[in-house]
Formats: sequence, C-alpha cells, structure tokens
Amino acid sequence: VPSIIRSVGLDRTLALRQQTQFLWDAYFSSVAKIVSTTLEIIQDRVQAHVSRSGLLWNALPGGLYALPQFFTDPSRFPFYYAMLGTSPSAQFTAVVQVLAQSQLQSQTSPLMKLIVAVAKSTFCAQIVLLWNCDKPLPPGSKWPSTSVPLTVIEGRTKSMSSRFYPYDVILTDAILSLDEDSVLSTNEDGTAATFELLEESKNNQCTVPLSKASGSF
Repeated sequence: VPSIIRSVGLDRTLALRQQTQFLWDAYFSSVAKIVSTTLEIIQDRVQAHVSRSGLLWNALPGGLYALPQFFTDPSRFPFYYAMLGTSPSAQFTAVVQVLAQSQLQSQTSPLMKLIVAVAKSTFCAQIVLLWNCDKPLPPGSKWPSTSVPLTVIEGRTKSMSSRFYPYDVILTDAILSLDEDSVLSTNEDGTAATFELLEESKNNQCTVPLSKASGSF
C-alpha cells in the first residue's frame, strides 16, 4: 500500500485533495447541508426519471444547486460548459414583468414600445412576458408583431420574485430582466455593448443603460 500511495503523482494528489475539499464544503460541512443532501438523494432515488447525474453531484457547484425540476441535463447548466466542451448561447431572453398594465389598446403604451424596442436587438432570441397583473390576459391580437417569438405566461405568484423562476420556455443562458415601464435607450448599441460585456465576464451582473426604470442581465 505505501508504494501504491507514493506512486501517485503530485498533480493527481492535488486533484484528489481539491475534490475531497469540494465534497466536504458542498455536502458535509454543516448539519443543514447534511440534511439537505440526504433529502435530495432520497428524492433522486424516488424520482429516478428526474434524478441528477453523477456530474451534477461531483462537480462544482454541486447537486444542491442544480434543481431537477429545472433541468437534469448538464449541458443546460453553464457551470459545466468547460467540462462538456460547449459554450453559452450568443443571445439573450428578455423577461418583462407586468404588474399594473392598464393601456394595452394603444401601440404607444410603455409596454408596447418596450416590446418593439427589445425585439430590434440583434442579440434578442425571444421575449417572455410574465403577466402578474390582476386584469385579464389580453387576446393575442393586442400584442405587437415582432421578429422574435413573444410568449406570455400568467404568473404563478403576484410578486416581483416570480421573474427569477426557471421557466421552461427560456432557452438562453443570458436573461435581460425588465419592468413593464422600462424605457430602453433609443440607440440599441447600449444593449448590444452590455451583452457583449456580459459574454466577456460571465460571472458578473451587468446593468443596461436605460432612460427610465431599471434592467439588468
């Protein structure tokens, strides 16, 4: 046994130590993590059709951060792109939360103008509207015609946090989160430049230059 241990190279030894440290930090460093890990493993055993793979459990950030109700395919998580030899999509999804819209009849309403402005971006792949308004959902004929897919989802909850739910219709890695009354800069270059900056520094949140309200990737 000692000779076998001594035969292990320094690089391999370092990799094993790092993996051991990761497993400790992710699953065993506190009582709360031990309990969460146990419950998640039980869930994977009971619901085997949506269980997490070994890669999701044994690579950063760990199985507790990969929600099986979102995706179980590692290729859908940006954490594993380097391991799988893939790269993130070169487009974004605009998610617009609607809480108190009252003027959908007019094509000059803030929401309508926002949809048209976002759709003009060369990097926009789709627009998703979260209808969290108490008013009935307008018919499809009321929405403007756009060059990108426009999907309207009736919100699960009437809260600001619903925009962070991992909706199945979102197919891009980057998300541009907007309020219904946001007014994009008249020049599309600002959004494009911000998205290009985001691609260069994927671990950061980038702010889009807006004329009013707020928006961020």
